[in-house]
Amino acid sequence: MALTTANVTATLLDQAGTPLAGATVTAVLDKADVDPTDGFVLPIAQTFTADAAGAVTMALWPNARGTQASRYRVTAKDAAGAVIASGRMAVPSAGGGLFDLLEFLPAGMPPYPERDDARQARVEADIAALLHTPRVRQRR
Repeated sequence: MALTTANVTATLLDQAGTPLAGATVTAVLDKADVDPTDGFVLPIAQTFTADAAGAVTMALWPNARGTQASRYRVTAKDAAGAVIASGRMAVPSAGGGLFDLLEFLPAGMPPYPERDDARQARVEADIAALLHTPRVRQRR
């Protein structure tokens, strides 16, 4: 079953209004969540790249559907890797514009801790094990 998504869009421009072709936007949930229809949703980073016009469309799971009050942590970087925006957002079922949804973080504040690949692998393995563990019914 495919995960339900909603489009979040943005046009990334520099201060002079020039499109930031090749800029990236990375979005990751701050915690695992559960969609009543789609099941578990893991906090795996997703990176999207702006086209020549600076436009980027992100197909993200609308965490408004979740049961765990998750939010996305978002970082936008120019093609050279300099952070141009960061913040948190909740994606509604209808999607929307990135800069309408984004709650900006103060300048200089990191958007979230460095990625811990070992921890991510453990979380994914634990959830996979839970999903594939046979359930035994007890007789009464």
